Amino acid sequence: DGRLLAEDLAPWSLGFTWRDAFSIPLQIPVTVTLGPIPLNIDLASSLLYSPQEWVVGFAHHSDGLTVAFDLSWNRWSGYQPPTLELDLDVTIPVVPIDLKDAFNADPHTKDTWTPRVGVEWRAWRGERNDFWLRAGYAFEPTPFPEQTALTTYLDGDRHLLSAGVGVTLRELPIFGALTEDSAVRLDAAIQYDVIASTVH
Repeated sequence: DGRLLAEDLAPWSLGFTWRDAFSIPLQIPVTVTLGPIPLNIDLASSLLYSPQEWVVGFAHHSDGLTVAFDLSWNRWSGYQPPTLELDLDVTIPVVPIDLKDAFNADPHTKDTWTPRVGVEWRAWRGERNDFWLRAGYAFEPTPFPEQTALTTYLDGDRHLLSAGVGVTLRELPIFGALTEDSAVRLDAAIQYDVIASTVH
């Protein structure tokens, strides 16, 4: 019945997150007058690009142990290179000068999938304090292909390893016993990134 189904699903959590792409577009028009000759230069760039992301995750909770997993889809195919684009407009009478516009070559980035897994274990439970151990791993594949032509975006697959500890204090020397809502929690974590080597 519904009650039994609710009991079966109680240890599970499910979440979903969507984040739109973000970047800072820059457009700087510049006009330089060289005597009677106007020189118009339009500078354009895109900074601090982060891709659109769709993330789904779930976790299972048991007595003192939580295991979580999530998977994100990252839309790197919309990546905008940060290098400047130059649009030149100049008319020089008599002198046969043809100035070419500068452009950004297509980086040919591809969408990626990032899996992440994390574990939290309550290694000690006492009347006054709890002690937690945590660990995690994630794999972020590079969105850039091997660089063989006009671009030089050097990147590699990334492995992320993390570890952490936590302490929950339900009693303090000055304040005495604390409720569960007012308990003091101290956490510390470290993350180590390993970028796979690559040759271009």
